[in-house]
Amino acid sequence: MKKKPMLSICIPSYNRASFLRTALDSIFAAIDDNSKDYVEICVSDNHSTDSTKQLLKRYQKKSPIPFHYKILKKNFGSDENFLSAVAMAQGEYAWLLSSDDALTKNSLQVLLPLLTSERPDIVIGSRLDCDRSLQVRGINYQSPDLSRPYVEYSDLAKTLHHTCRLMGYISVTIFKKAKWDANPPTRYARKSKYVHVYILLKILRKGGRLLHCNAAIVKYRGENDSIVAPLGDQGRLDVTEKFTALVKSVFPEKRLQHAALHQFIITYAYFFLRKKVRGYPWRNYFLVGKRQFSGHAAFIYCQLVNLLPRWTLRMIEQIREAHLKRQQQRFRDS
Repeated sequence: MKKKPMLSICIPSYNRASFLRTALDSIFAAIDDNSKDYVEICVSDNHSTDSTKQLLKRYQKKSPIPFHYKILKKNFGSDENFLSAVAMAQGEYAWLLSSDDALTKNSLQVLLPLLTSERPDIVIGSRLDCDRSLQVRGINYQSPDLSRPYVEYSDLAKTLHHTCRLMGYISVTIFKKAKWDANPPTRYARKSKYVHVYILLKILRKGGRLLHCNAAIVKYRGENDSIVAPLGDQGRLDVTEKFTALVKSVFPEKRLQHAALHQFIITYAYFFLRKKVRGYPWRNYFLVGKRQFSGHAAFIYCQLVNLLPRWTLRMIEQIREAHLKRQQQRFRDS
């Protein structure tokens, strides 16, 4: 093995022993003779109370590649666990992987040649959307141009427009470790649930080069959010405000804020729509959206959700769900 691996797969984990086992097995399955000398595994455990420690000991012994793990003295929260996992990395690149997700079989065959030949500062990959048991439903997070294996956008505004929202999902983010280390997060970012987004945006702010990869490199385990979902409605709203505040702190220019938040606002509007359709408390969602996004072109979606009657929104949601089912069926047929 070279003294310095090309890629460190960094896994922050907490009380997910069964899922972590699947994640580690998927890495072992993706390793072949061409990649084993270029990859290492780094796991930061946030003081789990389940069998994670015993699992890590077993997997370290049987790992075909260097395997490092660290047990934190207490639960420091998700942001600090992300930072701890990356701090362990010795590779030129680090890949944050959620402990409940899994690598696709050809992920390393796609990424290692791309990192070696192009030397980007950041790669945003695509993902296979799965149910909680990792049964594939479809593909997501691809670029608008599927004719090429990856896309490099022509300017910063377009890069932010197409990738800023995607950065919130850690398992599709690969980045140069030296660039990460050169952009330490603020105290606010370290308590935001999105410390990784802040650092990636800072890299872009300083001229970092990002490639958007169309190949699915990870299987996303749906219906298993252990970071935002347990916070409840108010917690989700707080996290939304923090994400927006981080974007604004890195990009004070309105033009770049609009580009970075466009897709995020559309996703927020759909979540707001689902709340209203199901009869859940929804007015705070509009008020937070108005406070955070007023003046952004995409805020019109939130305004429409606020104004339209529930029966109209229910019909819109049914049309959207039918469209998604057709897409999933086409994906399975292909």
